[in-house]
Amino acid sequence: MAGLEKMYDQVPSAAVANHWTTATAGLPFLYTGANHQLALMCLSPKSGSSAWSFALLLGHATEPTQIKLGATTAHHKNLPVNVSQQQYAAALATPSVPRLAIVRHPVPRLLSGYLGKVIAVPTPAYWPSGYNWSDVDQGFPRFVEYVTSHPNTLVKKTHFQLQTDMCAGFAPGVAPWRYLRIEEVGMWYEGVVCMLGLQRVVSSGWENFKTTTMADRVKKGVNHTDGHVMGRLPCMVHTDCGCVVTCDSRCSATNAAHASFRDANSQLNDYYTRELAELVNGWARADLVQFGYKPWVPGMSLVDTL
Repeated sequence: MAGLEKMYDQVPSAAVANHWTTATAGLPFLYTGANHQLALMCLSPKSGSSAWSFALLLGHATEPTQIKLGATTAHHKNLPVNVSQQQYAAALATPSVPRLAIVRHPVPRLLSGYLGKVIAVPTPAYWPSGYNWSDVDQGFPRFVEYVTSHPNTLVKKTHFQLQTDMCAGFAPGVAPWRYLRIEEVGMWYEGVVCMLGLQRVVSSGWENFKTTTMADRVKKGVNHTDGHVMGRLPCMVHTDCGCVVTCDSRCSATNAAHASFRDANSQLNDYYTRELAELVNGWARADLVQFGYKPWVPGMSLVDTL
């Protein structure tokens, strides 16, 4: 895990000092589920990490009143069960401990970061080093050009960093990561939730989730296909079977809606030209290869990249 050291000055020192027991996107940590199941976890920024951080932090809540999602962030917070460095090292050395890395196709992931940190809520602290307001004025093409032409520039935050440069790109001990592609969340969501004992916390209380993707579209009155107003999903992931996760009976969801993106997937063709998409595919080739994605170009469904 020595390769992760280059990221350590991008997150609070307290989170770095004991990254194995804090919900810090980009750095590996050891989670103890409500059912005592251990799992090594890796959350990638802009791949649902805010929602999953909240779910893991609240995973031991036993009453609905304990589930509060009004805070602005769950990142860098201590997990509900503290673990020692020795326990973390033991998990790395134990092949039977699940290793779960949640990842996303780099093309929509980069757009999601741009929509969130450059357009909706401009946050220079998150921008790549050297990218400035004059660049912002030139729109998304300039952003893509800048990011892809400065691959070795130290970024201030991990939102615009390749996932393979973070924990998902480094071996978690003696067994490999199980890569959970967010585009297939309906296929693995219930299994992971039940494994970690998160079924209560993910099933309700998410209407006021502060970082939900679709908040901008709520103002425009845009509804989700299942009738829920976008940005007001009552659960973290709404599946074909609704919000409730019943571990005794699984639902194979083909149209799952995750409550943590900025609706970037539906706007790909609005922002990307073929040239821009090819620039990002080339820049993120390591992510594509590592996580089993095909390059995306305008007019293509994300399903076809899996």
